Amino acid sequence: MKTHKHFGNPFSVTGSLQFSLLSIPLFVLLLMLTVLTGCRQEEVAEPFEPTASHAAYREGLEKMDLADTELGRRWISASERAFTEALDRELPFEEHLFFHPAEPDAMGYRFTAQRGRRIRIGIAVEEGEELRFFADLFRLGDEEGVPEEQVASYSHTENALIFEPRRDNRYMLRIQPELLRGGMFTVRITEEPVLAFPVEGRKMADIHSFFGDPRDGGRRRHEGVDIFAARGTRILAVTEGTVRRVGTRDLGGNIVLLWDEQRSLHYYYAHLDSQLVERGQRVRVGTPLGTVGNTGNAVTTPPHLHFGVYEPRFRAVDPWNFLKPGSGQPEKARKPELREDRYVRASTDLSEDIPAGTVLRVLAAGSELLTVRLPSHSIMREIGYEGVESPDTAIEAPRDGLLTDDPFLYSGPGFEGARIARIGTADSYDLLGTNGTFLYVETLNGTRGWLRRMQG
Repeated sequence: MKTHKHFGNPFSVTGSLQFSLLSIPLFVLLLMLTVLTGCRQEEVAEPFEPTASHAAYREGLEKMDLADTELGRRWISASERAFTEALDRELPFEEHLFFHPAEPDAMGYRFTAQRGRRIRIGIAVEEGEELRFFADLFRLGDEEGVPEEQVASYSHTENALIFEPRRDNRYMLRIQPELLRGGMFTVRITEEPVLAFPVEGRKMADIHSFFGDPRDGGRRRHEGVDIFAARGTRILAVTEGTVRRVGTRDLGGNIVLLWDEQRSLHYYYAHLDSQLVERGQRVRVGTPLGTVGNTGNAVTTPPHLHFGVYEPRFRAVDPWNFLKPGSGQPEKARKPELREDRYVRASTDLSEDIPAGTVLRVLAAGSELLTVRLPSHSIMREIGYEGVESPDTAIEAPRDGLLTDDPFLYSGPGFEGARIARIGTADSYDLLGTNGTFLYVETLNGTRGWLRRMQG
């Protein structure tokens, strides 16, 4: 698969800077390759390359004069607010997201991804819904919430976003539906090792010597991990690549060196009993490269494989995260039963600004927490399921508020909400909840909406 090599400062060679690579000395070409591969911070396959579709959509709103409408301004504001309001999550995780078509919003998730891991992001739309959305991945800078660079975008064709960080980094995923689009979908982010395990039938528990352990009385450090297995156990290719060397060394004994073109890494297999490949041979994941032994300086130890990971200039990298199994499937998110308006009501005082009776809009639901927003868009909170209930039963009217002479029922708790009905002074209604200076009510004919209340 074609791979997008992502750079912190991308550039192109054009015009007078074009030249023939044949005219460059070999050592200069190798230096250029080392510098370029050293700058790359993510491995992003072609389907997930970053796109400008979100920016183009925003530009389209501006060209059609929709950016200056109330909904347009709120959509743009939500896209920017997602960076400062992003929720911190540990991988793996799963959440249900709920977007109301009349309430423009966006969700941001911040997480840490480590080198040696493959990150998979999936977004499943609820059956029967056709939700059009943008999902873009950003690398975060040193200042929290400030994106350093967009590094990938969700592929609707592949129904996924997959990437591999070349360094440990913080990332943020922003998800936002198009204007006047809504619905429910499930976000799942998992992580897994980028390499297969190098010894057949063995696992991490068989590693008994680790990266950085002292060697030769502390004069050097161990530049890999030792995986113990019976002599003759097959040693396998951890990824697709090219065999760069098959030979013998003083310390490593019988060795095989495998080159990974995609990640620009060498994999060093040492102390082999036998070698089963030749230099220049192309191999696939799982191809036998040799068998476990104790050749070289391991003659006094039980048979094992020394496995090392090296950058182009043979700088050693800890193999642990490249091999460690993923954390498995995330705990399944709960799916609360919600009406179309996505409202819940605080059944008790949740905080000073969210007293009992406050109506909240559910934005996300995880296994233990709900992410809610006050319908006035001013606050986003994470709360437990036990603190909310469905606003389907009437509550006692507040003592400090009466209806004004404003006769209109609004779609939201603010004058930006559309007028959906007219209420007569003699009309009756059930009070279902409150939000600041507005009351959430249901009329006798079953219409729900917001009425302004008088203070004092």
